[in-house]
Amino acid sequence: MWLGLSSLYIARKYANCSVTGICNSTTQKAYIEERCSDFQLSNVKIIVADISKLEMEASYDRIISIEMFEHMKNYKELLKKISTWMKQDGLLFVHHFCHKVFAYHFEDLSDDDWITRYFFSGGTMPSANPSLFPGGCSRSQPLACERDALCTDKVCFTSAY
Repeated sequence: MWLGLSSLYIARKYANCSVTGICNSTTQKAYIEERCSDFQLSNVKIIVADISKLEMEASYDRIISIEMFEHMKNYKELLKKISTWMKQDGLLFVHHFCHKVFAYHFEDLSDDDWITRYFFSGGTMPSANPSLFPGGCSRSQPLACERDALCTDKVCFTSAY
């Protein structure tokens, strides 16, 4: 589920929930805001920013990252940053593409490297190996893992596209 569809779904299903979406596309923001207007949703806010540089004061109950990690390189720093946006009992769900065995940086080395050139420039393809998050799942790592209750009060989405 892409950021826009996810934001709209949660905002409609959980009307008392405040949804904040982060993307790097003004076109995507405009599309989501237009759909919010169509559905008369006032509980969605979209921020256009480079997540590696974004600082936020708000704290969230749930953070859902959709296809963003493969656009980044330093997961430890990224998770550290995201953890500062989470409430103490907050939960993080990460959806990302991955290679079944190997992690690798996207590098434009030949004419065949179109995915690097046009989609994942500067990113890393994670492996399916659970060591992506060293130490397992805990707030101190700084990742909280749960499978329960999607929405309480505030949900933040991150998406590269």
